[in-house]
Amino acid sequence: MRLEPNESSIILGKANENEIINIIEDAGDWYKIEPLNNSYGWVHKQFVTKVAKPEQETKEQNTTAKTQTPSMNDSIVIEGIIKPYGRVFKRIATHKLVTADKILLLIGNKESLDSLNYHKVRVTGKLADTKDKKYTTIEIRKIEAMD
Repeated sequence: MRLEPNESSIILGKANENEIINIIEDAGDWYKIEPLNNSYGWVHKQFVTKVAKPEQETKEQNTTAKTQTPSMNDSIVIEGIIKPYGRVFKRIATHKLVTADKILLLIGNKESLDSLNYHKVRVTGKLADTKDKKYTTIEIRKIEAMD
């Protein structure tokens, strides 16, 4: 990623291969992007492969998805990027897992999660019963670094 849309501009960072990015502007051979860490930069179009967004689910598909929601005792596996959740008094979760379509809170060993900040991981766990109704919370049983 570069500061401006040209090859002589300062390099700001690097997006990982297969990382999902949001294109927010198109300028000739360059895209202005917003990667997962909410920083902005320009990337040459030769390094980006556009994929179509999935079509909206039908009402029937939504009904099926609701009936297949895991229960509190079911084990779930999900992949995403670990990010710190911040410190708030009496907050159980210390980190969040950001996926392509949602954010989940994580309950686990803080030091282990800190060591995986901003890395792609696969989390195996179970749904936690918490008072936070805004986000789903996962109690971690196993975590694997994928990058």
